[in-house]
Amino acid sequence: MVEDATRKGTSISLVVTVKNEAASIATLLESIKAQTLPPEEIVLIEAGSTDGSPAIIEGFKTALPQLRVTVARGMNISQGRNLGILAGRNEIIAVTDAGCRLAVNWLEEITKPLVENPRAACVVGSVIPDPRTGFERCAGICSLSHTEGRTMSVPKGSARSLAFRKSAWEAVGEFPDWLPIGEDSLFIQHLEIRGFELVLRPGAVVYWRPRSSYRGIVVQFFRYAQAAARTGMVRRIYHKTLWKYLLLAALVVIGWVSRSIWILPIPGVFVLLHFLRKMRRLGSRIKPLDLWRIPAISIAVQVGVLAGLVTGLLERWFNPFWREQVEKRRAE
Repeated sequence: MVEDATRKGTSISLVVTVKNEAASIATLLESIKAQTLPPEEIVLIEAGSTDGSPAIIEGFKTALPQLRVTVARGMNISQGRNLGILAGRNEIIAVTDAGCRLAVNWLEEITKPLVENPRAACVVGSVIPDPRTGFERCAGICSLSHTEGRTMSVPKGSARSLAFRKSAWEAVGEFPDWLPIGEDSLFIQHLEIRGFELVLRPGAVVYWRPRSSYRGIVVQFFRYAQAAARTGMVRRIYHKTLWKYLLLAALVVIGWVSRSIWILPIPGVFVLLHFLRKMRRLGSRIKPLDLWRIPAISIAVQVGVLAGLVTGLLERWFNPFWREQVEKRRAE
């Protein structure tokens, strides 16, 4: 049905933003070439890479004749995405990121609700870890809130696996170009607030390679939480993290001050249960190194989230720019 609709004129523009992705861009472009439903056009915004990415992209122009490249040096991912969507010729827009690999039927699955249902405005697909090492396998389990075969909820949707109508994008004022990270969540939230119909499509799968170092994990979650706190878009998961640690800290203080020895082990039990839940996601795939990797990576995630929340909240309270952005969102 999707193919029939495409022949009748319901064409699709795929927008990708790239900067310094020489290690991964070929994988993404190969997966685009293998799609069961090829996009009519691929709009690639190259944000000024210095690592050889442009040469790799140039090498795909024969295999992907619908590929159009625009160089936009210095643009952040949100600005680049808006530029690509504006340049796109079609009403249905699909977006993904470099550093990902698309399932062969991803474009067909992510756009099908938009083709079949005129009321649907945005479709959120799945993002599944694509690890290359044991560390990345554990990082994927600790980084994403779902396991293989499940998907994230619409509010947690990611621009790694997203499709929408260009008219809906215009109606909510495009992606917030003042926000260098977390812009996809804010965009989806704006669609939801305006009453647009959002669709969850678990079968639209994008494989994403997790971070390969503790530093990378801390930085990743610091930036996510900082962006959420800066904009007043603190998700429920961040609130839970903050209150959880405040509660654990309070129990430790109460136990220490009151000399109630029975209270002191409670925080340790909560932490142990948290790690056991992560271990359970590994199932039969658990390996000896995972016994310390999972706790260490989980701690790195929590350190990044807590530091990002605190930093973002301070910026939101004391930086006039972020206060102004929060007030604009509330006015909308």
